[in-house]
Amino acid sequence: MADNNYNSIIDFINALNNSKVPYLILRNHENLLSPELYVDGHGDIDILCSNSKDLAEKIGAVPYKNKVKEICNDGVHYYIEIRNKHVSLDLRSIGDGYYCTKWQKDMLAHRILNNGFYIMNDKDYFYSLIHHAILQKRKFSGEYKKRLSEMALALSVNIKDDTPNSFIHTLEAYMKENGYTYSYPKDIFVPLHKKYIDSSLLESDKNLAFKHWKFDTKISILEFLVKVKHFLFK
Repeated sequence: MADNNYNSIIDFINALNNSKVPYLILRNHENLLSPELYVDGHGDIDILCSNSKDLAEKIGAVPYKNKVKEICNDGVHYYIEIRNKHVSLDLRSIGDGYYCTKWQKDMLAHRILNNGFYIMNDKDYFYSLIHHAILQKRKFSGEYKKRLSEMALALSVNIKDDTPNSFIHTLEAYMKENGYTYSYPKDIFVPLHKKYIDSSLLESDKNLAFKHWKFDTKISILEFLVKVKHFLFK
């Protein structure tokens, strides 16, 4: 097992490349090489790989043991250190439902080398970011809306407007063209906002569907109680 305390982000990238486990940086690779990102221990890195546990062992990533039970030793949530500063890693892997298995395999097959590390090609990055920003986030932020609009323009993709439904319509056309589907993430902390999607594209999994419903209901109740508390004691 590798040492999990790296001298720099470059040393960590070298470890990723030397692991021989196919991987790519899922998002925000534009800032990956910025040392400032890791200075205060607030940096985090999202990675897709062929096998998360294999990659974790090769790079010395440590699974969480002192968090909520759902993320302890779950094969997703790990951390390393860069110059003794904590850096969280989310290691997504083929078959974990973060994206459908076919798309995950294609992402890795079509990955490109950029500044010494692997990222998605432009099309996969754009469409996967629509999926992430709208279906896997609690709210479709203005920042993502602006970024996706700029990416669509650069790729000459016609978007009717910048509403979630317009972006999802464009995503689903791409998914149908390539035989991709929606799937429930095994990581229940990652939501799947079904209100926007064509349900015929959703892989059926009653067990995971129930786990997500149960967790999402719990979160909704907690958010409601927080609002009530703020209202009563403001």
